[in-house]
Amino acid sequence: MGQLVHPIDDLLRLEKKNTDLAERNRNSVTSRTTALTDISIKIISDLDELYSLHNEWNELAASSENPLLQFAWYASCAEAFSSRGYLHTIVVKRRDEVVAIAPLGEVGEGGARRLEILGSSILCEPCGFLFKDDAALAVLIDTILRMKKPVFSGRLDNSSTEFETFQSAGKHTFAVQAHHVTHSPWLPITESWKEFQKTISASKRSALRRAQRRANEYGAVTMEILSPRPDDMQCYLDEIYTVEHASWKARTKTSIRSNSQMKKFFNTYAKKMATDGALRLSLMRIDGRTVAGQIGVEYAGRFWVLKVGYDERFAHCSPGILLMHHTIQYAFERGMKSFEFLGRDEQWIRMWSENVHHYSSYWHYPINTAGIVWFVKDSSRILLTKISTLLRKKNYAKND
Repeated sequence: MGQLVHPIDDLLRLEKKNTDLAERNRNSVTSRTTALTDISIKIISDLDELYSLHNEWNELAASSENPLLQFAWYASCAEAFSSRGYLHTIVVKRRDEVVAIAPLGEVGEGGARRLEILGSSILCEPCGFLFKDDAALAVLIDTILRMKKPVFSGRLDNSSTEFETFQSAGKHTFAVQAHHVTHSPWLPITESWKEFQKTISASKRSALRRAQRRANEYGAVTMEILSPRPDDMQCYLDEIYTVEHASWKARTKTSIRSNSQMKKFFNTYAKKMATDGALRLSLMRIDGRTVAGQIGVEYAGRFWVLKVGYDERFAHCSPGILLMHHTIQYAFERGMKSFEFLGRDEQWIRMWSENVHHYSSYWHYPINTAGIVWFVKDSSRILLTKISTLLRKKNYAKND
């Protein structure tokens, strides 16, 4: 249930000290002080109470035109990844109006617990906070930092003020900060499909034709992009889960079928989006057998790809690339504004676009037991990942 976090006089002192935000907002001290006296802050740890925010949440998220900030995304995260005591969402109200939300969860054991944006460490997709204005965001981030817990905010949009505000506020705390920049590819749609195809290099167009010929040699090729209803979507989802598992993702245990929480998330989210008519499931079949699949949504005039997979037994004909090409064609012919690949910037996607969105992941480690524990955990994980990558490269070079 909800609880009040810190007294309002602390907020007033913080606001008077925060000259950077004062200049940005260009409000007088009097008006800002008056606004702050009407602020209340609540922590939501109950799923039913979270659902009561549905409408207010989506009102704050509307201007972003991003489905990954909508209530459906974070509610699905809360349902799929929550364990006892996980949900820790912070809500800021001004004069009884919800003006900011931090969709947080709390992970870890005992006294060494960390706050992180719901699902961010598992799904690794762009995420963020919801806020009406910079003053509301400042109160939200100050509330988070005053809890003196480690914080992980994965992949905040660099074009937003969240990362900048986090860094600025964090400098005034007794803590260690770190950040890492990543990118997600996207394709602006500004011309016809026929004209766009001419921008793909001749060698890539040739590779696509060759892959199509090889696919035809296996059997009759069909492509579908479905918009299923909630009551008939599961059979198609299961096809995609199966084909995604028939690849290296099964060996690395990163497929949806390998992770029951991940499967619950996609089942839950897909049902919500199917109810809204926004779910898009793409399938490539050869002689009726599914060889590639995608989970996506059509939202705000854009196509968003959430998951891709292919059966590596058909890798000779590049079914994942052929299906992606078909899905991009669908977005062009539907007159959409852009195609959002999401995920990470991978070389195989460059055949369609060189454009990327920039994101910054942010870590905050207060100088206390929990902060030190999580700093050591994260540092060790990053070091082991780098060592593993170097060893794989050496093995590949040796085998070559």
